[in-house]
Amino acid sequence: MLLKSIEKHFILLSLLKTQVLVLFLSCLGTIGFAQIEDIVTGVQGPSGLSINGNDLYFSQYDMGVVSKVDISESEPTIINVIENLNHPFGLHIHQDMLYVADRDNNRILRMNIATGSNAEVVVSGAIIPSDMLIIDDYLYFTDSYPPGRISKINLTEPNPVVKGVVIGMTDPTGIVLKENALFIADTQLGHIYKIDLDDPSPDIQIIASGFHYPNHLSIDGDYLYFSEYGNGKIKRLGISTSTPIPPLEDVLTDLATPTGILIANNQLIFGQYSLNKISKYALNTTNLSTDINKPSLKVFPNPAQDYINIQNLESNSIIRIYNIEGLKVAEHYSSPNQAIGIEHLESGVYFLVVENELPFKFIKF
Repeated sequence: MLLKSIEKHFILLSLLKTQVLVLFLSCLGTIGFAQIEDIVTGVQGPSGLSINGNDLYFSQYDMGVVSKVDISESEPTIINVIENLNHPFGLHIHQDMLYVADRDNNRILRMNIATGSNAEVVVSGAIIPSDMLIIDDYLYFTDSYPPGRISKINLTEPNPVVKGVVIGMTDPTGIVLKENALFIADTQLGHIYKIDLDDPSPDIQIIASGFHYPNHLSIDGDYLYFSEYGNGKIKRLGISTSTPIPPLEDVLTDLATPTGILIANNQLIFGQYSLNKISKYALNTTNLSTDINKPSLKVFPNPAQDYINIQNLESNSIIRIYNIEGLKVAEHYSSPNQAIGIEHLESGVYFLVVENELPFKFIKF
């Protein structure tokens, strides 16, 4: 009887420890996601975001409206401000004017949010706009109308004419400005571009690539944040000119098709398209770090004639090669220390991309 009693005691103790361990692990899981809080739910395909004071404006892509909520309220009420749109995407607020990319109506609208006046058309026609921003008197916008491009209009003109800034993209979506450089996400090609506006004839520079449907962008200091719709991630890229190799880091993972993002008061605000909600995350940069011990990739020889190698490639990877215009010209499945033939390429400048790594420029002679 005593042995049975002792055995029963140990069984109960083991069960108790198991329950405590499960509870502890559950708490750890809760803590891991504690910083993500929902701002508003029940929205239909949240896309573009913009903020004015406590008013968060957002486009509901599937519902065809632009709405707003007061983020200072614990249970904010959704108020529609512009309706009867066809897949509204990016938003931009400038001096009390809210600009809206009404993508599939081929137009950009604006309304005065201070007076609540009716929205008016700013530009329309042969354009497929996704996002926009204002620099001085010009409205710059991403335009997927073939060929994909960055376009602009002069807002001081009564009947502004669309002018191309740079072409050579496929589906440019998000656009942001830092100093005098534009950063653009190309959703279809998976590129992040940089364009120097100080250059009278700017070229497209691919600064990162290999992403699955990057769309909206936001700048915070020396970092470019972007949502990666296809991989369920929000990443950030170091864009300081003093950084020879900009770091690429995951900020949030395991999200449900993240879309619009913005940063306000050290809060990362973002939409989760397939969950029909907008959430926020308290940024803590000490939690973001790259693996400094991971050896950086290098391409050699450079310049090259018949083949190139990738130094420090750790596993089998898909290798893509793009020309200077951003068009893919070759794709390989490469293993470490395997030479990649480029004899079929014409002489010129190319970019080699390993998925989720920064691109490498090489010259074929």
